[in-house]
Amino acid sequence: MPHDRGNTGKEGKEMFFKLSVFKKLLKDAYKGSGLTVNRTAVPDEYGGVREGIYLQGRHWAMWIDLEAMPKEAKAAVVELCGELPELEKPFTAQKNEINQYEIERMEYMNLLERARSAKTKFKVSGMMIKKGASAVRLMQLPETGRIAMIAEIFMDLIDIDSMSAEAGEVIPLGPLAENPDSSLFYWWNYHCSLLAMAKKAPQEGTEEHEYIRRLEQWPII
Repeated sequence: MPHDRGNTGKEGKEMFFKLSVFKKLLKDAYKGSGLTVNRTAVPDEYGGVREGIYLQGRHWAMWIDLEAMPKEAKAAVVELCGELPELEKPFTAQKNEINQYEIERMEYMNLLERARSAKTKFKVSGMMIKKGASAVRLMQLPETGRIAMIAEIFMDLIDIDSMSAEAGEVIPLGPLAENPDSSLFYWWNYHCSLLAMAKKAPQEGTEEHEYIRRLEQWPII
C-alpha cells in the first residue's frame, strides 16, 4: 500500500511545475508524436510504496507522486487521454487515435531512479539563443566549459512559486546529467522529476557552432 506521509494537509499541491506550461507540453505531445502515460510504484524510505504518474513526450519525461499531484494536473491528463492509467499499464494517447496500450517508449519509466543517480552538475546561464518564436537556454559544465542548449520552455516549466514549502517540498536539484557528455538533463525532488533532452549541437562550420565554441572558452555564468 502507498505510505501515508500524513504530513501536511496540502495534498495535491506539491509540484514544481507551472501548470500552464505543464498543460502546453502535454497538449503538444498529444497533438504530435503522442503522449505516453503510466502509473508506477516505487519503494519509499518508510518501507512502503509510492505510486506516481509518469508522462513522456518526444523530448521530455516527468514523474509526479500521485498523492502530491494537483487535481488540475490530473484533470489535464484525463482531458486529453480520457483516463488515468492502471498500475504498470502504460499507454500512448494521440489526437484522433485510440489509446495504444502496446508501446515501445519505455526507456525512461524508471525516471526517479535515473534522476537520483545523475551527479554531473550543470549551471544555467542567463544567455539564450532565439530563432523566431523559439528560444534555447545555454547551460554550462564548469569543469570543462561544455555548453548544452535546452529549450526555454523547460526553464518556464520549473516554477519555484508552484511548490508548497508547508508540505515539505524543497527546491529541486538540477540540472544534472548522468555524465559530462550526456544530452539528458534532470531536475528532481521528493515529489516529482523532470527529464529534458538537450538540443542537438550546431553543425560544424556554421556561425552558431563557432559562437558556441568561443563561449566554451570561458565561464558564461
